[in-house]
Amino acid sequence: MFYNPLGFFVLNEKPIKNNISKMKKRRIKVLKSVYLTFLTTLILGCSSNVDEVMENDETTKLENNVQARINSNISRFYKAPENFEIINNIQFNNNKNDDSVELQTAIDNMSDDLGVNDYGKIIIPKGEYYLADIIMKSNITIEVEEETIIHAGISFKNNQVIFGFGDKTGGIENSALIGTGSGFVIDLRKNKKNRNMIVCAVRDVENFMISNFIIEDKISVFASILVDITDVNGPNWPKNGVIQKIDQKLAHRGYGLIQAYAANKVLFKDLSCDGGVTLRIETDNRLMKELNKGKNVPNIGGVRNVFAENISNRNGLAALMLSPHFMKNGRVVADNISSVNSSFTVRVERGFVEIFAENNTITGDDHKAAIDSIYGSGSVAAVYKRGGGIFVARLKPEFANAAFNEVGFKAGTFSSNTTITNVSTTYGNTGHMNFNHRLYMPCEERNTVYCRYKIGKDAIFHGPTLAAVFNNNIEGSGPETTGSFRINIDVDESVLKSFPPGIPKTVIIDNNTAEIRGRRDCKVEFKDCPIPTF
Repeated sequence: MFYNPLGFFVLNEKPIKNNISKMKKRRIKVLKSVYLTFLTTLILGCSSNVDEVMENDETTKLENNVQARINSNISRFYKAPENFEIINNIQFNNNKNDDSVELQTAIDNMSDDLGVNDYGKIIIPKGEYYLADIIMKSNITIEVEEETIIHAGISFKNNQVIFGFGDKTGGIENSALIGTGSGFVIDLRKNKKNRNMIVCAVRDVENFMISNFIIEDKISVFASILVDITDVNGPNWPKNGVIQKIDQKLAHRGYGLIQAYAANKVLFKDLSCDGGVTLRIETDNRLMKELNKGKNVPNIGGVRNVFAENISNRNGLAALMLSPHFMKNGRVVADNISSVNSSFTVRVERGFVEIFAENNTITGDDHKAAIDSIYGSGSVAAVYKRGGGIFVARLKPEFANAAFNEVGFKAGTFSSNTTITNVSTTYGNTGHMNFNHRLYMPCEERNTVYCRYKIGKDAIFHGPTLAAVFNNNIEGSGPETTGSFRINIDVDESVLKSFPPGIPKTVIIDNNTAEIRGRRDCKVEFKDCPIPTF
């Protein structure tokens, strides 16, 4: 199935206008926007907790049945146009380097020609094109014919975005990028000069769909689809949308298909990825830190009412990852999560607080000593480098909340309504793994030689499936304590028959146990792997 709305079509022509002038219609639109803003403010003002409003939307009324809650009825998340007043079959000039100007011109012209309640569709015919920095607009669907190939065009920006949905340009609504039939291809491999590639930056947008294509990756830095927050006319983040029917090949271990920092009422459906993490719900974002610093209940951004169905991974780190960092998130409901030859199927991290060194000249040992001097000896769980080469100290859970007055953050959580059901795993030896995950390899497995390859400063480690679930979320007395949260994970043990004896279905992380501490004495050797060709 693919998106195929029916309605009145006008090909390459402007629609017949009614007696209301365009200027008057725009004035009506502005008044409507002001009214809706006032109404929203009024509703929020009646509640003492923004989370309460966000959690009590229509998705909470769905049936208790998991499949029904995840909801195969996409219209609950995305309202498709009933008809299109303008349809434009765009004709490109087949530029070898860049077709972006022609597509952007078509989008801008259609946006100018649409009335307040009008919808338009731009059809990209079957072909091969080069695109970069496309700014999506409200009420416009881009429909790409099957077997089309879109290459990442030439961009002089360090972080290249191909399609931006409310990305640094102000809010949009009713926007879609959809492939027809068997879908189209987005190929990142020809852009040799840039590894910092983002297929879709999804930020200030409401009512959206991204659907039906394949991403040919080259171990890019960044997840291919960022579901993110922005402070342009904000803060704002994606609300009411669907991202579905996408497969990514050759993803980076530390990234993958989707990174969700902030989302409200979004459905992720029928997604797969080779390498990395398919759906990474990891709410760690520098802008969110700035906006939430000092708030006892950090509620600007983060995720609420996020649903995931049929998420799979192969030869990667995990299909689904939950890591709250410092955010108090709402619920996530996930069903049918699977992996083949990956390190894990599901990875869950508890919330934590990290403190950055002042600059990149401070060593890790010096930063650790400084933090210990403030919060007490043994307060630091780990020290490692983050972006820009700056060391960061992660506090142990029992010290995290005590640091709030100093750093302005507490350990984050997910709602106790969070559930992950029908988790299935097929054992293999070609998964991506973090170097520290080698500690969870059984000692008898370490006589096997595994491999790694390097691209620039990145090292990608390959190893065996370690467990169906990596769970670092040790439950405490409640979500408000030290980053722990209650979560229900249901593993389908019938698919664990391929596991060698002794491999657990779930790894519970507790570095104080003799079992884990003893494994530190077992060494594992990594040889050099052939570097993948692009």
